[in-house]
Amino acid sequence: MSKKIEILFLPAENGDSILIKLGDPIDTSILIDGGTSNTYPYLHKELSELYKICPKNYIFLTHCDDDHIGGLIKFFEKDTSLFKYITTVFYNYPREFEKEYPDIADHIQEPKMINNNSGNLTPDQLKTFTELLEKSGVEVVSSVYCDYKFPEDNNFKITILSPRKKTLDKFNSWIEPRLGLLSRASDWNVPISKLVGYKDKKDLSPTNASSISFILEYNDKNYLFLADALATDVVESLIDSGYSKENKINSSLVKVSHHGSKNNTTNELLNLIQSCRFVILTNGDMYKHPDKESLAKIIHHNPNTCLMFNYEFDFNMLFDEQDRQEYQHFSYQVIRSITE
Repeated sequence: MSKKIEILFLPAENGDSILIKLGDPIDTSILIDGGTSNTYPYLHKELSELYKICPKNYIFLTHCDDDHIGGLIKFFEKDTSLFKYITTVFYNYPREFEKEYPDIADHIQEPKMINNNSGNLTPDQLKTFTELLEKSGVEVVSSVYCDYKFPEDNNFKITILSPRKKTLDKFNSWIEPRLGLLSRASDWNVPISKLVGYKDKKDLSPTNASSISFILEYNDKNYLFLADALATDVVESLIDSGYSKENKINSSLVKVSHHGSKNNTTNELLNLIQSCRFVILTNGDMYKHPDKESLAKIIHHNPNTCLMFNYEFDFNMLFDEQDRQEYQHFSYQVIRSITE
C-alpha cells in the first residue's frame, strides 16, 4: 500500500464536512462532521461505495451545532445498510442523555463519561443523533477530550487537542439553547495592516467549547483540524506537546477554527503554528464568516501562506490594493480537495 492522502472538503454551506482517505488502495477513511442537512447527498455519494471497500471507517462529530451535525443525522436516518462498515463514531454528549438512553452504554467503547458543555442545540438534534447511534449498534466513544488516546494504528496517528478536560466538564450541565447572533458587522473594509494589531478575542459559545480538534500525522506530515475549537484549549494542548514560539508545529495544512471567526484564531495560537496552507470552510451565508481579522493575523504570522476556501468569495473586496501592496507574498485559491 502506498502512502497517499486525499482530503475532500464537501459542500457544507456555512458548516464543515471533511472526508479524509488514507492509502492507495484506501485503507482508512475519517469523516469529520456532516455539514448541514443539505450536505447529506454529498455524504451519500462519497460514502456509499467507499465504506464497502475501506476496512476502517471513523466518524468524528466535532460538536453539535447544526452546520456540523445536520448531514450526519440524515446519514444515520437513511443509510442504515452502511452501519456495519463504520468502525467507530466519536463525539461528546451531556451525561444527562444517559438517563433517556440508558442502552447506549452497551455500544460505548469508553464509558467513562465526563461533563460536556454545549450551548446551542443539545435538546433536539444531539438527542436525535444519540438515539440514532443507539439504534445503529455502531461502536461509540462519547467522551473525547485532550487526554483521550485514539486507538493505535501503524499507518497514522491522531492526537486530540481539544476540548480540554476542564472545558468539557462544563458541558454536562448545559442543556438550554443558546441564541446565536445571525447578523453582525463585516470587517472586510479594514486593511490587513490595521487588523493585525487588534486585540485577541475569545469565543464564548459553549457549543464550540466542546469541539473535538486534533492533529493527524501521516506519512511524516501532520495536519491540523481545528473544528470550531477554542484557541485557548488548542494553545494549552500544543504547549503540553512541546510546541512553543521557538519550536512551532509545522503543519502541511491547517483547517482554520470556526470558519475563520476572529474569536477562534488568535496571535497566541498562531505563535505556535507554521504552515503554508490554511483552509477556511464556509459560504459566508451566516455570521459573515470569515472575519478578515483572522485572515490578517494568519498572513502576519505566515507571510507566504496560501489561504484556501471551499467557496468563491469576492476576493477583490476582501483584499484591496493596499493589502496586496503591503503583503505581497500570500496567495488564495478555491479548492475542493487536496491530494498528496
